[in-house]
Amino acid sequence: MQKTFILSLIILILSAMYCSNSGQRNTGEVLSDETIKSNVNYALHKDGRIDQTLIRIDCVNGNVTLSGIVHSQKQQDLAISITAGVRGVKNVTSQLIIK
Repeated sequence: MQKTFILSLIILILSAMYCSNSGQRNTGEVLSDETIKSNVNYALHKDGRIDQTLIRIDCVNGNVTLSGIVHSQKQQDLAISITAGVRGVKNVTSQLIIK
């Protein structure tokens, strides 16, 4: 009887732990994405040919999405190229608008 109770308790605890973590990312992943965003922003700023203040950078699991405004196709291509060259970036998706 006591073994069954302990086994049931262990299963209940493990199930609760799984449910509380499913769909969530660990702290290392969140920090890594924030670091990537910061590094992309710095790289765009350092280059100087693009006004990075008009670009929003989102990153999930190393996949970066750029959105906002650039002034030419050349700037859009440059933003994508610079972003792709940042350590940790796995993929770049552009939602940049040329104005």
